[in-house]
Amino acid sequence: ALVASGGAAGGGNYVVSESQAYGLLITGTVLASWDTHAGTVSGSQRSDVLEYFEGYYNFWKQMCKDSNNVQTNCQPGGNYCKDHSTGTSSVCLPDWRHYKTGGSQSTGPAPDADEDAIVGIMLAVKAVENDRNKPSWYDEARKWADASATAFYEFEVDKSRTDHRLVKLGSCRG
Repeated sequence: ALVASGGAAGGGNYVVSESQAYGLLITGTVLASWDTHAGTVSGSQRSDVLEYFEGYYNFWKQMCKDSNNVQTNCQPGGNYCKDHSTGTSSVCLPDWRHYKTGGSQSTGPAPDADEDAIVGIMLAVKAVENDRNKPSWYDEARKWADASATAFYEFEVDKSRTDHRLVKLGSCRG
């Protein structure tokens, strides 16, 4: 987990979805730019970036699983994301703040974090799609990104007008 401190993140005991999403976005971007930029940096190791991405991705999934309170997550019927190792489904848009040891602390997703995480996962998936030996998370992350994009559109986009769409403040807020 990418533990944050200060402001809404508190004193270092919480993981806010925005900071976790930054980890996914940054590692996904580094992986996507490996051949043209990141790999040209002396001492850089793609395997290290893959390991960091996997860690951020796994905690993001845990945040989603921990956000499955049907009375507070504001994503009714939104268990689109499936964990292949357990076979369980969960919401794809996690509550915005979690304890660093796991468990949701503040309810309702934050679309700025969700979109950053989705893009980061998409970039990482695209970065490894042609690898001979794909990471163990590849297939699940590909499906997770797709399901998350669907959930984002379903729960965090205002579709009340047919001529345009607007991102909401979150699934629990209009």
